[in-house]
Amino acid sequence: MRRLSTWITAAVLAPAFLMTVAACSPAPSFKERIELTPEANAQALNEAEWINSPANPTKIFADLRGQMTTNPDDQITPNEVCATLKKYEEDAKLFLFENEIRSASNKTVIGQCRDQLLRRLERIHAANRARMKAQGFAVLNYGRINDVLALDLQNPDSMTEIMKNVYAEVDGGKMPALKTEEQLRDVSKGYVAIRGDVQPKQVILTFDDGPHPLMTSLIAATLKSAQTKGIFFTLGQAAKRNPWVTQELAREGHVIANHSYSHPYMGPLEECKGEDCRKNWVSEREALFELQKTHQLLFDLVGQVEPFVRFPFGAKTKGLGAFLKAHGMGEFFWNVDSEDWRFSHSNEAVLDRMMAQLDKDQRGIILLHDIHRRTAEILPELLHRLAKGGYSIVVLRAQDPMSRTQNVLLTGEEISIPTALLPTP
Repeated sequence: MRRLSTWITAAVLAPAFLMTVAACSPAPSFKERIELTPEANAQALNEAEWINSPANPTKIFADLRGQMTTNPDDQITPNEVCATLKKYEEDAKLFLFENEIRSASNKTVIGQCRDQLLRRLERIHAANRARMKAQGFAVLNYGRINDVLALDLQNPDSMTEIMKNVYAEVDGGKMPALKTEEQLRDVSKGYVAIRGDVQPKQVILTFDDGPHPLMTSLIAATLKSAQTKGIFFTLGQAAKRNPWVTQELAREGHVIANHSYSHPYMGPLEECKGEDCRKNWVSEREALFELQKTHQLLFDLVGQVEPFVRFPFGAKTKGLGAFLKAHGMGEFFWNVDSEDWRFSHSNEAVLDRMMAQLDKDQRGIILLHDIHRRTAEILPELLHRLAKGGYSIVVLRAQDPMSRTQNVLLTGEEISIPTALLPTP
């Protein structure tokens, strides 16, 4: 395990040292990478480090699928994957692997224990809901959906069923409506949102990295039951896989905005730490293509896209920031980070963390991710705490409605950052 920890640290923080380690000893096996996942998640300094970690489940299972295709004679067997994952069967650490276990593309990788692991995950979620409900917390009520696993998540009807049945419940009844206000912002000369220029006791809910057919649907159902809205910073590749989810979000009145196509690192290369981060880095030209591709895809799906961008990890070059400003687009950050991706924290700890940050500033933008089951499960209690704390929800849109349909990212032409906008050395 010490060799593995050293390998992960090197992979994230020190590419040169990683080369030395690799020369002295072989890279860890898939089994070892899976075993290290909880430690890597707990110790990551930030989301960027976690996403770029070789122990991130998304990377592990992508490599597993690739090995099955390119080197089938030298692969870990589904039984071995099962045996490794089942070590967490009685542990909430299994949450770390939920999306990969649930993904249909990993059926052949995981094998026969997939259904067993999914059943176990549902039991853990149900136990957490029961515990939180007993403590007086707001929770999800799944209504007539007796078996989440029976839903065909690749069928748009599954989202319809979730939206009809699932709601936020508090004190034995449906959650009351949360005061919500739509506000306009002039982005014609650029706009940078950190707290969103909202008044005291006003909050903006933002959700990154979706849509996910289950998690986003559950979140949308909760928001609907509380009669409130959010801003969904959408990944193009996720919207392409689940177009009906993005379309339903738009029909429900949520804001659809741009979070890139594939979630690369768009900041300066010298700030990208570690080999895996550098593999995920893109140039300014590639970054603009990512934004353009996503904006066009979202426009084709829902007919309009708010001229808002949230760069992956909040990382951008000065040139990209100047480009958005020159073309009348808003750039969104946050001042309340849920860290809902860090599964070493309990549901209650994540909620406490958010409220502590929010109460410090008394206003602002909350960063959440609509790809995690945990986020969907704790959202009712977050809304409940906001209401009890006297907070209301604000949804931002661009002041000029034409900017949602006429935008530099929708021209269909190749775009670049003019030399005049580039920072001087």
